[in-house]
Amino acid sequence: MFLECAVAVNAYYLVSGDSDLLVLKEFKKIPIVTVNQFFDAHPEYEVTEA
Repeated sequence: MFLECAVAVNAYYLVSGDSDLLVLKEFKKIPIVTVNQFFDAHPEYEVTEA
């Protein structure tokens, strides 16, 4: 279901901690990454504590 939703909204990334999704690495050209991988690729986004 998450994969279809990502495709439906033309997502740039699917960020997940689910190992079953992460093993795919990509779905229909949408990268599947962890939170850390996303922020490593996009240092312009500041991570703050809640």
